[in-house]
Amino acid sequence: MTEPVRLPRHLSSFVGRRSEIADLSKLLGTHRLVTIVGPGGAGKTRLATELGWKLQSRFAGGAIFVDLAPVQLAGMVPARIAAASGVAERAGRSLLDDIAARLRDGARLLILDNCEHLIHEVAVVTQHLLQECGNLKILATSRQPLECPGEFVWRIPPLSLPDSADGEALDKFDALRLFAERAGARKAGYELSDRSAPTVAEICRRLDGMPLAIELASSWVGILGVGEILDRVTRDLSLLEARGSAIPERHRTIAAAIEWSYNLLDDQAREVFARLGAFAGSFDLTAAEAVAGEPQALGAISTLVSHSLVTAETDPQGPTRYRLLETVRQFTVAKLENDPASDEVRRRHAGYFLTMAEEAESVRDTPEAVGWMKRLTAEVDNLRAAQDWLINNDPDRGVQLAGALGWFWEATSVTEGSAWLNRALGASTTSDWFRARACDWAGWMQIDLGNFEAAQAPLREGLEISQAIGDKAGVARALTGLAPMRRMAGQTEESRRLVEQALVLAREAGDTRIEGGALTTLGALSLDDGEPERSAAFLEQAKDVFRTSGNLSGYGMSSLFYGVAKSRAGDPESAVAFLHEALRAFESLAFPGGTALVLEVLAMVDDHLNMPQRVRLSAAGQAFIDRVDMGRPPFWAAELRRWRESAQHQLGVRWEQVWGQGSSLTLEQAMQIAKGEAGHPIQPEGWDRLSRREREVATLIAEGLSNAEIAERLFISERTAESHVGSILSRMGFRSRTQVAAWIGRPE
Repeated sequence: MTEPVRLPRHLSSFVGRRSEIADLSKLLGTHRLVTIVGPGGAGKTRLATELGWKLQSRFAGGAIFVDLAPVQLAGMVPARIAAASGVAERAGRSLLDDIAARLRDGARLLILDNCEHLIHEVAVVTQHLLQECGNLKILATSRQPLECPGEFVWRIPPLSLPDSADGEALDKFDALRLFAERAGARKAGYELSDRSAPTVAEICRRLDGMPLAIELASSWVGILGVGEILDRVTRDLSLLEARGSAIPERHRTIAAAIEWSYNLLDDQAREVFARLGAFAGSFDLTAAEAVAGEPQALGAISTLVSHSLVTAETDPQGPTRYRLLETVRQFTVAKLENDPASDEVRRRHAGYFLTMAEEAESVRDTPEAVGWMKRLTAEVDNLRAAQDWLINNDPDRGVQLAGALGWFWEATSVTEGSAWLNRALGASTTSDWFRARACDWAGWMQIDLGNFEAAQAPLREGLEISQAIGDKAGVARALTGLAPMRRMAGQTEESRRLVEQALVLAREAGDTRIEGGALTTLGALSLDDGEPERSAAFLEQAKDVFRTSGNLSGYGMSSLFYGVAKSRAGDPESAVAFLHEALRAFESLAFPGGTALVLEVLAMVDDHLNMPQRVRLSAAGQAFIDRVDMGRPPFWAAELRRWRESAQHQLGVRWEQVWGQGSSLTLEQAMQIAKGEAGHPIQPEGWDRLSRREREVATLIAEGLSNAEIAERLFISERTAESHVGSILSRMGFRSRTQVAAWIGRPE
């Protein structure tokens, strides 16, 4: 009888995975069959091997390792297990029974590695051995579950990654440590530096924390700089190829690892898989069905999830979203390019998201906009992909999409929105209502960015198109935008005349959005003229129009200006009341840009708050305005500057600390200060030692949230939340969450 094959020695050292080892050890204590499931290159084999070494002492009969990857015929599975177990075949005897007899004596751990291409046979053999051997535990690795009774499926997570490079101790993350270790094997003395670590972190993020991909990328250190490696892995998979390594053939490139799984799919799943290459980022089932052109896409996606080619991300408050790892997505893009239906698939993708954008735009000023904003934010990568494809292949519809997303970009990133609008308008020669709308947004975004000269051309073009097609509302919209330009050029009366003309046209067209906007603009011009009473009259009319039509965005902006008018008229109590009306309107819309403007004005006028609170509000407003690139109305810029200079003089040496505290506030925290709600946490000294994400986690600890609850609130994994908590304790020298809560919650 031959000796059994024991566990293989590592080809390279094992990095990280301490929590995974602990989790799997516990699972094997309570389950007889545990299957580690994950995509090719995720590190399943290495994890199973390491676990086998650590658990050998638990099993009197030891651990036996069986690599099934070379087995091509299903009927050879028992023979492979027999060879690894030291069981010789004997004529007239059942080989499976002989294996069972050998494994029956003493507690044993049987590791079956790479089962995905032999699922049915492995499942049959596994069930037989577990039934016959009461002391046997089986640990399997596969790209899909075995589907055996009593099987516990454990999906391997990617190596730990930083959320960003901002203030993080990057060398504590497994993905970066793996990169550094493998790079050091290629280039003696290689270590992560403060300069290289952020780039390496981005490489690891682009590779989704996949061990094989990280190893292959790191092998180029010494030949390419990390910046060059990042550039190449971003563009394609060709860099991720093993060079002179002992990596198995199916893993010698990332493409080969994915191809191995792809070849195990049926025809329908392969077709859907290739067409998912049209997506960028995550997607839901409805989108997949529309884009893949397959009403039964759920079955195919279920198969792809089972084979670890697609990741399912469940959300208790919304539909399940699916995602391709970046390396897998690049593979599907290549497959899609060779699909005869490629153009049609991408057209369906662009059309689906264009329809979504138009539906969202139609309710952008109502409470429904909150849900749509969340949905568009989740789809932002797909919206970008759709926009890019339309600009290059259907430029007229590209203009339509750019205009439909104007409100979204104004709330999230004016700079990006402006860039898309300029590209779309430059690619198309259409002269229709959609182009006029896009021109209007292009002009207003230039105003937001402070580029007043650049705003005039698109606004004038929008005016000319609207005049040519007889669109009174469009003409009014363009005139309202051009009026401030006249004002800045010194043509005060001309600017007012343009807005008054716009007001008449808007009323004739029955467009309450533009009517209210014209009234609000007249109120703003009156403020600029030093006529707060006249301004208040216009703004009261605007508020009535917006209130009647249910336009919360317009109501919030007119209430904001009304508050400024009341303040300048010497009525600070009314000013604060109207500013809080604006705050409630913007809060209902989840519009951070509008909220930020209100916070800045409240800081200047609300004497009910103490000076540190007012400075924090002003700093928070500035931070959110900077985040979305949103400009502020120029007529209170000088006033704001004078107020901040006065506040800085009052606070003296405390100014920098208090301003920093305000800059790090979440929108919810800033709102609590603005509303005068008690219990707002003021961050003590040492706050700036934490990264942005760690500050958020620390604040949630103070609210009493568990790691699981923090993970759900911040849309991160529980393991990542646990890592952040540990880092906070370490950096601040605390021993418990209670100390963190007391530190954060300490009143001023």
